[in-house]
Amino acid sequence: MGGRRHGQGIMYYSSGEKLYEGEFKNNRMHGTGIQYFHNGTRRYKGDFMGGRRHGQGIMYYSSGEKLYEGEFKNNRMHGTGIQYFHNGTRRYKGDFMGGRRHG
Repeated sequence: MGGRRHGQGIMYYSSGEKLYEGEFKNNRMHGTGIQYFHNGTRRYKGDFMGGRRHGQGIMYYSSGEKLYEGEFKNNRMHGTGIQYFHNGTRRYKGDFMGGRRHG
């Protein structure tokens, strides 16, 4: 679409590793997809809007364990979610606003 990414696709780091795999709209991550760390492990899996994490998703530590599962808005934890320690135990369950625990 005019040289822009639109629909399903894959984006790579300049070093060749996968950066993102999923849906695009107007050259931005939009819809569902997976972001990756340089080491190939998942960084985030979930919804995107206009190039940002937005909606339901799971964020991961670079080691592969879950860091947060829940709602996002404008790239930040926002809404209801669960935050985890590296060892997988629950750190906090509740509301988030602008990336911080709220309530």
